[in-house]
Amino acid sequence: MKILIADSDHVSRACLSLALTRLGQQVEEVEDGQKAWEAYRKGRHQMIICDWVMPGIDGPSLCRLVRGEPTKGYCYIILLIAKTAKGYYEEGLGAGADDFLTKPFDEDQLATRLHAAQRLLALQEERRSVSLHDSPAGLWDRGAILEHLDREIDRARRAKAPIAVLLVEVDRFKWVNERHGQAVGNIVLREVAVRTQLAVRSYDLIGRYGPKEFLVVLPGCNEANAFSVAERVRGMVRSTPVKTPAGPLHVTVSLGVAACRDRESFLKAAEAALTEAKRLGVDHACTASNCPGAGGGGVSSEFVELSDDAEDRREDGAKER
Repeated sequence: MKILIADSDHVSRACLSLALTRLGQQVEEVEDGQKAWEAYRKGRHQMIICDWVMPGIDGPSLCRLVRGEPTKGYCYIILLIAKTAKGYYEEGLGAGADDFLTKPFDEDQLATRLHAAQRLLALQEERRSVSLHDSPAGLWDRGAILEHLDREIDRARRAKAPIAVLLVEVDRFKWVNERHGQAVGNIVLREVAVRTQLAVRSYDLIGRYGPKEFLVVLPGCNEANAFSVAERVRGMVRSTPVKTPAGPLHVTVSLGVAACRDRESFLKAAEAALTEAKRLGVDHACTASNCPGAGGGGVSSEFVELSDDAEDRREDGAKER
């Protein structure tokens, strides 16, 4: 793998570079977050190992920048943290980190993390290049993603760990199909699926939930972390127009975010949050805890129409839900 190391500590950076080289990896070193971001944008790195605290752009901020970059494939990110660090894990996961490595690092621990990263990157590439179950978008079908959700809920309950879901709906999808045809609609679905995969971690799983909806399972994330992920997905999808035979289309999504303890509660909460996001208009994300009756906050929006007919948008939303 081509690995980018970003660490302001020269000794730590040199030791990490030497260990990775011994493990057969191709390494590039930089000493701060800004240089790491510039190097990432110019190169094709499969992994970034970066310190949490760096001049200019810190580790979590670098994670957010990388996850918001729509033009590259998935990059596995490991954050370096001190052994005494507390409370870093939730923040790091919410920023988009895949794993953590304590300083000073152990070479066996590093090798184990590399092996896990390579396995997950291979699975990520397989999900992107091969249609697993659902041909229009190359994702798990509804039954498979719900089975996965059940397993992750059981795992989270045993580990006493958080878990959250995103329910992602393509805005104005009925309009796209009616105006441009099902073939163009399938292209839009596939591109939204790819951009969603790029915005989440390699071990988060995405599946079809409905004709124009995706379900994203986020192990280890509470609702606040999941809302940050929803914002990344929202930004990634609308970042550039989708190229289609009918011309470039500006596509947006609405998202519902929920963190519960059983499948039924999860899905009801996520659907309620999505309904509230759609009520506010296209290109919104909303958390279940901030649906009507729970107060404000937790809602983000940038209203972008695919058509000038706002009344048709509201009517479509009412009929299709």
